[in-house]
Amino acid sequence: MTHLTVHRYAFPLREVVEHRLGDAVGDCEGWQIRIEDDEVVVDVIEPLLPDPSQNMRETMQAPSIEPSVDDVTSLASPAEPERKGGPLARKAALLCQDRGFRTFINIEHEQQLADQDAVAVWLRAHLDIASRADLDHNTIAADRFDEIESAYRRWCEGYD
Repeated sequence: MTHLTVHRYAFPLREVVEHRLGDAVGDCEGWQIRIEDDEVVVDVIEPLLPDPSQNMRETMQAPSIEPSVDDVTSLASPAEPERKGGPLARKAALLCQDRGFRTFINIEHEQQLADQDAVAVWLRAHLDIASRADLDHNTIAADRFDEIESAYRRWCEGYD
């Protein structure tokens, strides 16, 4: 008997691993995935780190320079760290790739979005954020995103 494939789902591997493991992935070199019995096992491979003895040699050979007033000023007021996305940003990224979510936005919000990039642009504009990473730092945008996602889940279950 030949089995008929009814549905096929394809997910970008990096996004799936990052979604399931979250911050544990970090800036890893990669991962190894295997199936053991009825479990998917993911081994996270650490990044190659620079040789610390090389840094020590470079430090020892560097000439000594007196700091200028500009150097001291820049040390006193460090630049704001780059905002990184967390769980909400990852959830939003996966949702933007979901064809059902695009259909929901097109119907319920009267849009004509053609692809996941258009959905991402719409979502950022609708939430008044510059990046999906802002969802993890802006509570108002996060609450609005939760409302949209909840409405989508209800829509999927047949509720309007």
